[in-house]
Amino acid sequence: MHMTKTKFTKLLLTYLIAFYVFAEIFSLAYFYITRGEWIYNQESLPVEKRLEISNTTPRQQLTNSVLHPVLGFIWNPGLSIKKVANRTRLDLMVGVSQTPKWSRISSNNYGFFSPVDYPFRPEEDAFLIGVFGGSVAQWFSLQGADRLKQLIKDIPALRNRKIYILNFAQGAFKQPQQLLALNYFLALGQEFDLLVNIDGANEAGLAYDNRVRGYEHGMPAAQRLLPLVGLLDKNIASNEVFEAYTLLRELNKTRQTIELKILKNTRSATLELAYLACFNFVTSRYDHAAEQLNNNSSKAPLNSLFSVTELSNKNRGKNAPSHYTYLADLWMRSSQLMNAALLNKEIPYLHVIQPNQYYSQKKFSSLEERIAVHPDSTFKKAVPAVYPYLLMSAKTLLAEGVNIKDATSLFDKEAGSIYIDSCCHINQQGNELFADYIAEEINKILRSPAVDSTTMD
Repeated sequence: MHMTKTKFTKLLLTYLIAFYVFAEIFSLAYFYITRGEWIYNQESLPVEKRLEISNTTPRQQLTNSVLHPVLGFIWNPGLSIKKVANRTRLDLMVGVSQTPKWSRISSNNYGFFSPVDYPFRPEEDAFLIGVFGGSVAQWFSLQGADRLKQLIKDIPALRNRKIYILNFAQGAFKQPQQLLALNYFLALGQEFDLLVNIDGANEAGLAYDNRVRGYEHGMPAAQRLLPLVGLLDKNIASNEVFEAYTLLRELNKTRQTIELKILKNTRSATLELAYLACFNFVTSRYDHAAEQLNNNSSKAPLNSLFSVTELSNKNRGKNAPSHYTYLADLWMRSSQLMNAALLNKEIPYLHVIQPNQYYSQKKFSSLEERIAVHPDSTFKKAVPAVYPYLLMSAKTLLAEGVNIKDATSLFDKEAGSIYIDSCCHINQQGNELFADYIAEEINKILRSPAVDSTTMD
């Protein structure tokens, strides 16, 4: 017996309703598990607010980085931190499905991940701690900030003062970029009450990478600088790059359209999940296209719009000075000059040599070792070779009165996982241990009229 059209329609409708109900329940459960809230409880944003949020998307969308005439490169101002720390990375950094408050931050007017623009001039009772360095320092200023503030707030000199941890660190920064950034912002009128410089690994690994590519050690990291340079004049006219620009522009328009629908709050968990899946798919395509363009551009010859200094003849060949000695001297002089600039303004300076998995006695679990150690890592090649030279130079800095500390053994006795990649980055536990260490040193600085510079911890 053939089914009548009416019965077929009713049956189809029943199946569709059942499917939607199931999908809605599944989607509700998903958002509750990942966000810790019922999606129906979210307040719908007015159109003006949705547009305001959408319009914070950076206009320059080709790369996450842009060239800066003083600092070398910076994060694209207005860049969401989630572009650098996606969900997969956040799971490693802070725990599965955890969403820290700082993950809502975008890069400020100078491309640093900070909720405030620079120069920052708060109320008179503020205490400003500037954090300088590369990406390890950058993430510490975000992940370790709350714990650091909690640990030092009862120091007599800080009572009744509001403590600010200001991030002046940038992914792939290495000396002398910290030195340049400090002097630049001091010239702009930025004030500090204390400055913490966390470095070492980039000065080894990224300077080594510069040398391999044939560029001066002190130039900004070639791995981030050259792709940006490669996008300039000679390549922009090529069909390949023009097509890449067009694709990225169209993908970004699609992404913004979907983003507005997500921000609108549809009151349907199923539709919200569908929009989110589409958004992640388009974003993934966008990121892949941008990465491909960057990789292609990095192989291009330099052009007339930008000059990157190559290794000088005296730094090439058999008669070149020791690569490691050269790097250590560059690092040491940069710290000396930072200390001198701060000493002139009576601002305490704390220089910390960061821990790194390739210069460590830590016993890795099999899981952490698979994540943290890679045989082809530039850092695996450079850090064990360069760090001993840095530590020797640190003794010279100590003798000159620079408050420098050796934190390379900080995680040696930690049984739990600390490192989250094969470069240098650490998880929340590692950053909190780092905060404990730095808080202790700040406590010594602020409680003592002078810092004991005769020994290095």
